Amino acid sequence: MSVQFPEGFVKTYWPGYFWHVPSQTLYSIKSGVLTELKRREEFWYRLGGRMIRERIPNYQLSLRGRRVTVTLDRLQQLKIPEHAQVLDFIPYS
Repeated sequence: MSVQFPEGFVKTYWPGYFWHVPSQTLYSIKSGVLTELKRREEFWYRLGGRMIRERIPNYQLSLRGRRVTVTLDRLQQLKIPEHAQVLDFIPYS
């Protein structure tokens, strides 16, 4: 069984996540249904034992049970390729 996506979707580096270029939105298909992820504005990280908070637009992903933060700037670098691309997603068995 494979799932075909509408135009405008691009694969990301992270399996199960797809970037919609026209609307600048990240989607997940890990549950078997294409769901839009919520964009976050704050980003916390540890620097020298202190917690630092910055206002950076980002998304939080779950990869193998670990939380990964991906900034919006990194996702906006993804472009729709020149050649025709058909995205097929084969769900995990």
